Amino acid sequence: MFHEPNNKLTSQQIITKISDQPGCYLFKDKAGTIIYVGKAQNLKKRVSNYFQNPPSNYFYQQIHSLNTIITNNVKEALILEQNLIKKYQPRFNVLLKDSHYYPYLEITSGENPRYKIVRKINPTSSNEYFGPFPDGSKAREILQLLERLFPLAKCKGNLGKPCFYYTINQCSGHCWQVVDKSYYENIKKEVRKFFRGQTQEIKKKIKNSLQKNIANLAFEIAHKEKKILDNIDFFTSKQNIEFLKEENCDFLGIHEQENIVSFYLFIYRYGKLAAAEEAVFPVWNNNKEEVCETYLYQFYHNNLPPQILYVLEKLPGIELLGEELGFVCKSPQRGQKKEVINLACQNAQQIWQNNYWNEFQQVNKSKILEEISNFLSIPTPYYIECLDISNLYKQDIVAAFLVLTNGESNLSKSRLYKLEKNLALLKQESKLGSDLARIKNACRIHYQKFLPEQMPYLIIVDGGKEQVKAVQQTLRELELSTMVIGLAKDEKHRTAKIITNDLKELGFGNNERIKNFFTNCQEQVHRYAINFHRKLHRKSVLKN
Repeated sequence: MFHEPNNKLTSQQIITKISDQPGCYLFKDKAGTIIYVGKAQNLKKRVSNYFQNPPSNYFYQQIHSLNTIITNNVKEALILEQNLIKKYQPRFNVLLKDSHYYPYLEITSGENPRYKIVRKINPTSSNEYFGPFPDGSKAREILQLLERLFPLAKCKGNLGKPCFYYTINQCSGHCWQVVDKSYYENIKKEVRKFFRGQTQEIKKKIKNSLQKNIANLAFEIAHKEKKILDNIDFFTSKQNIEFLKEENCDFLGIHEQENIVSFYLFIYRYGKLAAAEEAVFPVWNNNKEEVCETYLYQFYHNNLPPQILYVLEKLPGIELLGEELGFVCKSPQRGQKKEVINLACQNAQQIWQNNYWNEFQQVNKSKILEEISNFLSIPTPYYIECLDISNLYKQDIVAAFLVLTNGESNLSKSRLYKLEKNLALLKQESKLGSDLARIKNACRIHYQKFLPEQMPYLIIVDGGKEQVKAVQQTLRELELSTMVIGLAKDEKHRTAKIITNDLKELGFGNNERIKNFFTNCQEQVHRYAINFHRKLHRKSVLKN
């Protein structure tokens, strides 16, 4: 234990006494309350990192003393760390709330298994779990469907006569007879096949029964059977992205900026998307990996872990966590899985943006615009237009011009255009490439309506030098002039740099507020375009 860690001499003296073995460290405040628990492969090295050049943030100001606990290896340290977090609930550690408990369908073990809906699972029990489900209502609907299709024990049992549920084929009949073990095993197999989407046999039986009931004029029973068929089709319907191996896998997207880290988790079960999880936490100690480990440990302690966890970049701590919880950590490089992990990262960025933007809304916009003016050496851009092209379905191509006046989006002045595939545009696309041709076409349609004095102070286009040049060339053809910049993204689909009006690359450096402002501009205009695009696509589908 040591005191006054902000005193460099005292800190150094105490650090020399700390072991270089694996273990856990516990930071305490002046009252002796544990405020943070961490683990390390080398305690001395990890703790010394905290106080070499500590930032003057609130977390460091609260540290007053420290305890260390040595373990045999880093895996033991991981388990001890999570147990200590659970016990002491330190305010600077990641602490998941009850909202992160997803509903599961449980088949109990024992002589007469039954269905249950549970939110807390017991991985050490012999009970079988299916899920997670996105919300409780879906879980209950599936439960009701399974009770009709594959009945297990439902009543209390030992009644000496058939119960009500047995008479409507929703109970195994353990209430009045001994049910053979093989019956329950066959039912469990059918339930597993159901969740894998293998429902052809059961659907065939229900269809045959439905046709017989219609022939016998038993329309009420036939109606119920038709509803069951519809429910089966709904719960086993094909998704846009499915994995043929029917594996249980999760895709984790991570986005960190300004000491805030956001997570987005796609949860696939039996090859289909079952649920999506999101979370945002502050990073007090500049260590994203520790936050990620603690979040995943707590989440998978509450929910069933996958066989494989896919991430954009492998982190040693997550791989260690996988060894403990029984999953493999992989980083896909191409194909469907790469697409899904990129989508998870985009969602994580969006979650971060939504949370950060709430705080950013309180910031003086005119101050941000002045900072942009100084950063880009341009007049203060009180009137900005952001351009985005959307063509997700290779049809119904749209262009969006989102207007920001005084830093705020102004939808009344913003414009949306559907780009028709005329002969001139097709020729232009074959010559320039589809993206550049569409940008030029959109700018020509939009800016022909403007007089020079109505032009924005700044036009922002999503892309690099070629996209900026396409906008500039169209403006020259229309004898218009204003500043144009591009926002280029890195391989992780994050806003990385600016392409200036004179086609030079400009990094953001430490200008986080400017970067966040431009990133939010990109996100807003992208949503604006996508919403319009989806509306047009729905109309064209209905028309066809």
